[in-house]
Order: sequence, then C-alpha cells, then structure tokens
Amino acid sequence: MLHPSTRNLDALPDPATLERLCRALAVLDAVVCPEWELRYHSFNQAWDAALGQRLGSWRNGSGDEWFAVFQDGGVFLRGFAHEKRSRNAPGLFDGVPELFQPLLSEPAFGDDTTFCCWNTGSGWKRGTTELAVAGDPDGSAELLALLVDDPVAWKSFAMDYHEREVPLAAIGRVLSGEPLTAELLAALDPESTLAALAADLEEIGWPVA
Repeated sequence: MLHPSTRNLDALPDPATLERLCRALAVLDAVVCPEWELRYHSFNQAWDAALGQRLGSWRNGSGDEWFAVFQDGGVFLRGFAHEKRSRNAPGLFDGVPELFQPLLSEPAFGDDTTFCCWNTGSGWKRGTTELAVAGDPDGSAELLALLVDDPVAWKSFAMDYHEREVPLAAIGRVLSGEPLTAELLAALDPESTLAALAADLEEIGWPVA
C-alpha cells in the first residue's frame, strides 16, 4: 500500500472519503482518550458555519500538526513538521485556488508550513516546491500516515500511543462510517458511555443510533 504524502498524492482519499476518515479518527481518539488536549485527532463540523467549513486536525503535542478544511468545492490541507528545514519553501503555495486563498493567512494554522495540497474535485495538487529525492523532506509521509482506510494502521497507533488494545473489527466499523451504538462503543471501550461522549460526537458530527 502506498502511504499518502506530497510525493504520493494519489494515495490520499478523495475529499468525501477523507472527511469521513477525519471524522472517524476523531471519534476513535475521543473514545480511547477522554482528555481532549491529549488526543491526536479532532474534528469540528461547524468550524466556520457561515462558510460551511469543517475542520479536521492532527497534533502530536511536539509541534507537528496538520489541518484539513472541508467546504463546498473541495478540501485544503496544510501541515507543519517542526524538525524539517523546508518550512515556507519557495513555491509551496503556488497554484492554490482562489477558493482557498484566505486559508493561507488563517491565524489558527500558525506561521510555518512544510507541506500543502488541495483537491477541488479533479485530483490532488500541490505547489511547485522541489522535493529532495530521499527521505521525507517535508514530513508529509509521517504526519499523514493514518489517512488511510485501514483499521490496522489505527490499531497500531492506539497500541503505541494510547497503550490500548482495541478490536480490529470495531475500528473498521467506525472507519466505514457506522453510527455509534452502545454495542459498538462497548466493543471499543467497555468503560465509555454515549452520554460521556455526547459533546464530542456533536462537535464531530457523528451519528448515534
């Protein structure tokens, strides 16, 4: 399986699938990690309600992060890997559609960016920055590794970071977009409840049955 990166843009899901995955990853993190500030993934279905923008994000607490803004017309994704030298490289934002131009100066995303790409319905695009041949020059391969429709990837993440053993089948049901039920939640975490997750699920925009 090719992992998504600015070198392998075709490995990124289409906008609708990516939004589903971002929501699902936020749900999974909310289930196994009640403390919001310790979670890697989050999703806000009403980040800018006036513009119809939804925000998926990832932060590892060490300065690395990415943000994906979903709206009518596509998705804009930008990220920052703090150990990479390629921050704000020439050509990084070349070709960004007018639709997404206001996001280039969005204060919530900080001043530094090491990778940026977008999809307006005709495939993923990026700027004209030349990438080094070897390694992961902009950090996108590492930071976007979980943006795959593969429950094994998140299961490994949950074990490594949360030190939690989560059933593969239950993870797959969430990644596929299945509504959260008491039965499914019990499979993910027997100690959690739908009531305790109500505010998170509302913010994410995840169905409950």
